[in-house]
Parts: sequence; C-alpha cells; structure tokens
Amino acid sequence: MLQTYYDQPLKNPLPPFEARLLRGAVNLTRKDGGTPFDAATRFYAGFAETAVGQGRSLDDIGFAGVLGRMWSLRDKMKFYDEHVAALKTVSTAAQARAAADSGA
Repeated sequence: MLQTYYDQPLKNPLPPFEARLLRGAVNLTRKDGGTPFDAATRFYAGFAETAVGQGRSLDDIGFAGVLGRMWSLRDKMKFYDEHVAALKTVSTAAQARAAADSGA
C-alpha cells in the first residue's frame, strides 16, 4: 500500500526502525479494527514525524502528494480524520523547524 498508493520507495527488507514502526502501526490498526489503508497511513505519519525530528525535508519522502492521495482513499479508511490531523501536525512541525533553521 505504501509503495502503490503513497509512492514510497521502501527498502526490502525495511531497516530495523522502520520495520518496528510498521509492525506497531499494523498491530494498533488490527487492535482497533482499522483497514490496511489505516495501517499504511499510520506508518507514513510516524515515518514523516521521524524524518522531521531528524531534520530531513518532507520533500525527501514525497509528503506533498500524500494528503491528496489519502483523500482519494478516505472511503477505505476507518480513521481518516485522525490521519489528516496527524499529517497536519507533522507539516506544522516541519514548517516550524524550517523557520528556525533559516533564522539560525
């Protein structure tokens, strides 16, 4: 789903951190009755948050098109509103970090 719908070029096998993040997203989604689209989006939100925390650009992980792609999948998700809020939070954090970096 991540590669097909979110156009994410993931390594196979995933690096250990990303593998743990994906397992956590899948386990949480199974527990709360979400869909595979929810799991993929939860993984991506966590992955994007980690990228921002590391000082990486969201452009490096294809963030610009994710909200549009996610919107087109909204009927296949149980937690669409949660995902939108999480990705907006990541976007805001990235903007704040970029502003702080440019002011330094």
